[in-house]
Parts: sequence; C-alpha cells; structure tokens
Amino acid sequence: MNRKHSFEEKEFYHVYNRGVNKNIIFKDGSDYYRFLELLYLANSESPVDLRELLHIHKGRTFVDILNIKRKKTIVEIGALCLMNNHFHLLISQKVKNGISKFMQKLITGYVMYFNKKYDRVGPLFQGKFKSKHIIDDNHLQYLFSYIHLQPIKIKKVSWDEISTEEIKKEFYRALKYPYSSIRVYLEKQDPLSNILETENIPWKFNGAKEGEQELLSWIHKNPEVE
Repeated sequence: MNRKHSFEEKEFYHVYNRGVNKNIIFKDGSDYYRFLELLYLANSESPVDLRELLHIHKGRTFVDILNIKRKKTIVEIGALCLMNNHFHLLISQKVKNGISKFMQKLITGYVMYFNKKYDRVGPLFQGKFKSKHIIDDNHLQYLFSYIHLQPIKIKKVSWDEISTEEIKKEFYRALKYPYSSIRVYLEKQDPLSNILETENIPWKFNGAKEGEQELLSWIHKNPEVE
C-alpha cells in the first residue's frame, strides 16, 4: 500500500489494522496481553530478538515485563485499544522512520507468536498497517475519544435516541475494558501507563465523571471525523 503521507516527527497518527478477512487476531486473554507486551518491548532503539520473545515470560508476570529496562523509545503511544479482530493506536514518532520500525517489530513479533501458538502459517493481518495523519487538535481529540470508546456498542447515528442512563452504562463498560488505555487517563492505577507517553497529550480528566462527559461529547459532536 502506497501511503498518502510520510511520517514526520512530533506529528500524531492514527495507526490501525484488522485480521485478514476480518478474522479474530486475539482469541483469548493471553493473546491480548502478548500484544500489549510487544507494544512495550518493540518501542526501543534496540533490535528485538524475535526468538527470545517467544519465551519472554520465563517466570515473569505481565507487570514484570512492562518494567523491563529499555533503551530510548522511538515512538510515543498516546492511546490504544485492542478489539478481537482489530487494533487502534494513537502514535507519534520520535526519530526518523520510528513508526515504520516500531510497527515492523510489533507485527512480526505478534504474528510469529500467534502462528506458533495456533499451529498456522500465512498472513494474520489485512495487508500493511493503515494510518491517518491527525490534522489538527479537533481531530486529535476526536480520535482519542474514538479509540477509547471502541468497546461501546452504541452506534453514533442513534445516540440521540438513547437515554442518558444507557449511555452512562455503556461508558462504564468501556471503562472496565482491560485492553484499552482509558483508565490511564481517568487517573486509575494501571500497568498500561508504562506503555504510554502522555506528556504531549494536551488534556487530562478530573476523574471518571468528567471523562465520561468529555469522551462522549466529542464523538457526539464530530460524527463526520474518521
């Protein structure tokens, strides 16, 4: 796929992909956690030993792995959400070609793990990863909300017909979703904070109530932004 943009430092991008033929890419909890571990370990100027990654646990817990010392990171991950057949990242590169290098290590490492675990061969993802340049602060804040609200079933076009209580119920379901970075921003202690670099994200929430209002309002006001 020829991209319509090049990756520039200090710019934000929405990076995403799904399973080939929309197939499931995370079959159980250990698959989600392996991808999260790779988000942390692949984000380093050092090369990744892919064979070693297949045996990365060796008595380590998930939290242990997210505390392994790394060399300098090459991208900033501002938000993430993993769904059963696709993933979303809000990402910015810190060095030239940082996003491309990071994604190559991430995807290669995960496909090796997945194919070995499930005794399969061939591609797992639907071609190369997709990306969109975040053009302004409005778009950035929308994507931040869009990514974190992926677990919510409510369709944007029908929100006007849904009660406030139902919207709140769905929001708190998203808040409990374990494979999203939303809790990091709602001032909850979460090991995923070690994956993120939040210094350049220009807003924070004062607890879950304010976060609920902010996230939902941006999706509701900007349904045309993708």
